[in-house]
Amino acid sequence: MKKNNTFVLGCLMAMIAFAVTSCEKLAFPTEDMWNNDEGKKSKVVVVTRSATDEALQYPITVYAFDADGKCVGQQIVNTASSSLEMSLAQGNYRLVAIGSSTGYDVPSSLTLNSFISCTSDKNFSTSSLQIGQADVSVGKTNVNATVALVNYTSRLSIELNDVPDDVTAVNVSVSNQNSKVSLLGVGDAASAKSSVIELHKNAGKWVSGNVYTLASAASTTSISVTLTTSVGSSTYAYTYAKGLVANTPYNISATYSDGMVSMTGTFTVKGWENPIDLSFNFGPNGVTGGESPTDNPGQGTGTGDDVTGFPEPGTMFKGFFVVSVEKQSATTATAMIMSLKDWSGLASAKNENGREDDAEKAMANYSEGVVTEWLIPDADDVVALQSMCANGKIGAVNAVLQSAGASPIDTSSRYLCNEAQSTFSFVSGSISAGGTVKTDYHLRLVAWVTIELE
Repeated sequence: MKKNNTFVLGCLMAMIAFAVTSCEKLAFPTEDMWNNDEGKKSKVVVVTRSATDEALQYPITVYAFDADGKCVGQQIVNTASSSLEMSLAQGNYRLVAIGSSTGYDVPSSLTLNSFISCTSDKNFSTSSLQIGQADVSVGKTNVNATVALVNYTSRLSIELNDVPDDVTAVNVSVSNQNSKVSLLGVGDAASAKSSVIELHKNAGKWVSGNVYTLASAASTTSISVTLTTSVGSSTYAYTYAKGLVANTPYNISATYSDGMVSMTGTFTVKGWENPIDLSFNFGPNGVTGGESPTDNPGQGTGTGDDVTGFPEPGTMFKGFFVVSVEKQSATTATAMIMSLKDWSGLASAKNENGREDDAEKAMANYSEGVVTEWLIPDADDVVALQSMCANGKIGAVNAVLQSAGASPIDTSSRYLCNEAQSTFSFVSGSISAGGTVKTDYHLRLVAWVTIELE
């Protein structure tokens, strides 16, 4: 049972999380397929399926990593009707599926810590990078798992109208875009640079078509439009107060008029989020405009203390880290918060060596401010925690935690849940049973509070 505390706070608007685009269906050995000799391998049959109308990028390469992080299998799915077989010994594995990597450099010796790079010196591609992961246990009974592929890129479609006839070239530069991303969706901020997109003229308009960039490495984005004529170039810049988010399409339409450019944008995720509308003007007289209010302002990466409304997921607010918000009325919401403390070196409640109460001891008498009722996450809480971190947002989440002096989430470790009987990863996979011997689990507590706006 979740226990609520009530606060009267000023907050940010709530954000609705992302969803997956497509999936891989994997059928594992049945009892009569299994070779009972220890150490022998059995067939793992991989069948490709599309879960939505969002197309998968084929071919898809499926990798299997063992418990030590070693790649022990690699196969390719060429079409939606294709299937493949892997031979895997009994044990635990992390399955990683990578969609067609055209425009991206995937290391030939892939590890779970590898980074995938955009190959273009302009830092964008004409295809998306789709990656999915799942943790599975191969045993003597039939096992089914779903690997859900998500876009690790933002999709941009840019259209510029009424451009003067003497303009010979149009470029749009998008600042602070990652050029590398890990398998966990974490960007390499040190290698971030602008994505420079050259538009082409089509039916009187300057357009980009669909182009794809890795998510932003910063919490703000500068969008610059450069118009080139025979006598020189003019550049107009607008600062968007958020970073571009992976798995999100950004549709930007701009119109040039009387030396000013009016740009509007509708940012949507098919079937997942409400639109975010941008409207701004730029030209010789300066830049004006901003974001229109909506119920879903996008990814949270800041403190959230300077805007009135409900808190935004992924932010620090009034000293608490907000995971999710459920709006109950115009003035009331229920928020899930996560502990700033991260416990490590714990055993599960299934431990057989006398440490089954590690989690209970760790959380005893824990409090943050006025919140004293903290819980070990249950299965529903795990969904919210993973949603907050997926699609490349784990980097932003950890940046917020560290800026608050808190420990970051350990993406390589498993965390206790379900009364410490089970474990999960913040960044991917399903809930698994806790081990009877392992003592290297982590723990992050959650609490539920009721927020009432003044």
